[in-house]
Amino acid sequence: MLRGIYTIWLLLLILLLYPYTGDPAGPIKYLATHWVVVVLGAVALGGAMAGNAPLRARSGGMALLLAFLCWNVVCALVSPHPVNALVTVSNLLAMTMIALFAAHAHRTPAQAWRVLGVAVLAVALSSVYGFCQRFGYDPFPWAGRHVEEYYGLPSTYANPNFAGHCLILAILLVLWLLGRI
Repeated sequence: MLRGIYTIWLLLLILLLYPYTGDPAGPIKYLATHWVVVVLGAVALGGAMAGNAPLRARSGGMALLLAFLCWNVVCALVSPHPVNALVTVSNLLAMTMIALFAAHAHRTPAQAWRVLGVAVLAVALSSVYGFCQRFGYDPFPWAGRHVEEYYGLPSTYANPNFAGHCLILAILLVLWLLGRI
């Protein structure tokens, strides 16, 4: 169940947009991420209470990630604006928790590659949407399409550099997946 929820979140994370704000790709993705942490936490807690294996940080990478998170919490608490800093750290905490859930749910390479295949599919759908934007067909009700914010919204990423980097990673994953067939 954790794998299914994680996979749906990954698909939504790449594709979610909310056109009624000044930043259509940012806050909705953070909202989805924070809510999936709550859902995954509830499912993991229910599984642990039912006798399944509890969550554990089993790798040195996770230990480094947790140390980095702790350092950021300390820095946020001693900053001149701790509340603003802790809001930023909350995004790091959410991603750390998702990494912990993903490491717990995906134990074999085949399971991980299936999830990466879903990520490739989501990036492909996002790229189709980007082409639609480029050629003037956009199904979302954007208030103004001739403004800088809209031109800076390639596909569902809200950042041309991020869109390009995701596409490059997706192409590499597709090549690797095709090599496994």
